Amino acid sequence: DKYIFPGGYIPALSEVLDANNYIRWFVSDVEVLRLHYAFTLRDFGAVGNGSTDDTAALQAAIDSGVSCIHGVPGDTYLINGLAVGSPTTVGSGVRYALYYSGTASFEFIGNGATIKRTDITYGTGVDEYFKIITTGSVKFSGWTFEGHGTPGSTVGAGRPIQYVFHLETANGSRITNNRFLWGGITELYGCTDTWICDNLYEDTSGITNTFKHGASTYTDGLRISGNRAYRSEFDVIDLNDATRNFVITDNYLEDANYRDYTSDSIDYDEFIDVGGTSLPVYNGIIANNVLREATGRPTRGIYLKQYSSHIIIANNVLSWDAGS
Repeated sequence: DKYIFPGGYIPALSEVLDANNYIRWFVSDVEVLRLHYAFTLRDFGAVGNGSTDDTAALQAAIDSGVSCIHGVPGDTYLINGLAVGSPTTVGSGVRYALYYSGTASFEFIGNGATIKRTDITYGTGVDEYFKIITTGSVKFSGWTFEGHGTPGSTVGAGRPIQYVFHLETANGSRITNNRFLWGGITELYGCTDTWICDNLYEDTSGITNTFKHGASTYTDGLRISGNRAYRSEFDVIDLNDATRNFVITDNYLEDANYRDYTSDSIDYDEFIDVGGTSLPVYNGIIANNVLREATGRPTRGIYLKQYSSHIIIANNVLSWDAGS
């Protein structure tokens, strides 16, 4: 259809630069071709002006079966958890804007574009941007995910609970090189070989939570590395249940438990929380991370709870300012 490269494959710039030297094209020419011959969200009806509701267009892109879809540089795609035709509420107060259940794999390349959600209100439950249940992989890179809140505010003053991804059995998934603003957590349920790497998190609820899928399916082979997180709402990295063979390395995490805790002063959140509630968390490495608390809030560094075992902790830097 729209592909110019053989087999429907769109190469990365690094793959074409050597060949490009011989024909003397500019790199920008190659990038223009990539965007022209790839599917973008505009092909599915997205406007991308930051004010028009693009929920239906993004849902159409997910449902299309197209394996690789690009954002257009400079676009902002507004999504809404209460959009007509989108599933709005599941479970106990959980609302999500975009949904898929099947076997397909997805790759969404942002090229610096933004996906924004502004319909979230504190106190109405947990809000998720994407709920994806698949046996394929899910890959998002190069996006800004913008939620709703005020920079530096506490939870009661405009920091609702915002999860960007809810992934179930999505093996081989990659969440890399994105910026998360006021909405960051990736929930993993029984996902194998998943990477959450090289992302920037600012004023978010955290980086990730893991849970069992069904009765006993583990999240296996999880890698969390190279991320930077500032002013997280809760536990920054929470391996809550049924997780094994994981690596948490080379992350810079600053200010966990960033909320008004005066009414809940005994609730200590953690930078890295490891421990199962029913199934164990085991066989892991936590190394070369920097954990810094600068706000005076009560915070634990690395917290190993019950059902956690066979975990190596090495070469981490923990820094607490006075009063923390």
